Amino acid sequence: MKYRLFCAAAALGAVFCCGMIPEAILAKTPAVEVAAVEAFEVQPEISCTGVIEAENSCRLMAVSGVVMEELLVTEGSLVEAGTPLARVRPQSSVESPFLICDPQQSGAVFGGYSSEQLAALAALQGVDPSMVPEDLEQLTEGLSQLSQWEMPSEEIISAPVSGKVTQLAVKEGQYLGPGESLCTILGNDSYLATVQVPADEVDKISLGDTAEISGGEINDQHLSGLVCQISSTVSKSLQGTALVSMVDVGVRVYPQQGQTIRHGAGIQCRILTGEPRQCLTVPYECVQQDDQNQEFVFLVSQQGLSAVPVTTGEELAERVEVSGSLNPGDLLAVTGEIPEQYLLTKEGD
Repeated sequence: MKYRLFCAAAALGAVFCCGMIPEAILAKTPAVEVAAVEAFEVQPEISCTGVIEAENSCRLMAVSGVVMEELLVTEGSLVEAGTPLARVRPQSSVESPFLICDPQQSGAVFGGYSSEQLAALAALQGVDPSMVPEDLEQLTEGLSQLSQWEMPSEEIISAPVSGKVTQLAVKEGQYLGPGESLCTILGNDSYLATVQVPADEVDKISLGDTAEISGGEINDQHLSGLVCQISSTVSKSLQGTALVSMVDVGVRVYPQQGQTIRHGAGIQCRILTGEPRQCLTVPYECVQQDDQNQEFVFLVSQQGLSAVPVTTGEELAERVEVSGSLNPGDLLAVTGEIPEQYLLTKEGD
C-alpha cells in the first residue's frame, strides 16, 4: 500500500515538474522583439499652405449712369461667356455703358473708351488720372486676357468670361452711377494658389514642378497644378513666438469640368521637388545611439545581435529612412533592454 502511494506521489510530482519547469525556463529567457527592413519609395516634396483664387476675374463697372431694368442672373450663378447678365437703360449716349475692371491687375481697366472718359471715371474712384493710359489700344497683349474683351454697346450686358457671378449687390430699378459696380465674375478656367514656403527650402523648387492641392475648404478635392511663380522677396511670418522667413510661390491650377473651387479658400499643397527614389526604412524604435552619438541598429542573425552603423534620412509617418550595410528583409531588434549574451561585437570590429 505504501509503495502504491509512493508511486502515485512520484507520478503527480513528475507531472507538476513537467508543467512548471518549462515555464520557469521561458520566464528567465528574455524575448527580443524584431522588425524587418523594408524597401520604400520616397517622393521628395515640400508641404506648405496658402490660399487659392480665380486667376482671371473681372468687375463690370458703369462708365455712365444706367438704370437696371432687369437682372437676368443671381448671386452665385455660373455663367458662360456671352450669357446675358442684365438689361439696362443708359442715361447718356456713351457708346458702351459698362467697362471691365480687372481686380487681379490692381484695378486695370479695359474697353473701347477714350482717355477723357477713363480719366473722369478714375477721378470718381479716387485714382490718379495720370495712371490712366492715353491710348487703350496700345495696351500690351500680355498684360491680361481681359484686354481682348469688348463689352457690347447694346442694352443687354453680357458676361465677358465664363465663371461665377459674385458681389451682385444691385436691384432691379436701381440707378447705377458712373464708377459703380454691377458685379464681379470669377473665372473658372484657371486658378492661382499662392503658398508660403520657408526661405531655406525654396531653392529646391523650380518653375514647372508638379504640385498637389487639397483641403477641406475646397470640399476635400485633390487638384493638380504647376509651379508658375517664385517670388524674389522674403517676408516674415509669425509662427508661434518666432519670426520665420517665407517666400510666396504661385501654383497654377486647371480644374476639371464639374470641379468647384471657392475663391479665397485655404488649401494644403505638396510641391514635388524631384523624382521618386527607392530607400530602406525601419521603425523609429530600431535606431539607437552610442556614446559618440553614432546611430546604429541591432542586426539579428543565428549567432546573435550585431550593431550595424546607419545614417538616418527622410522621416516618414512611423518609419525612418536608413542607409548602411542592410538589405530588405533583414531583421532588426526593436529598441529595448538587449540581453548581454545576445550581443556580438560591432560590425567591422
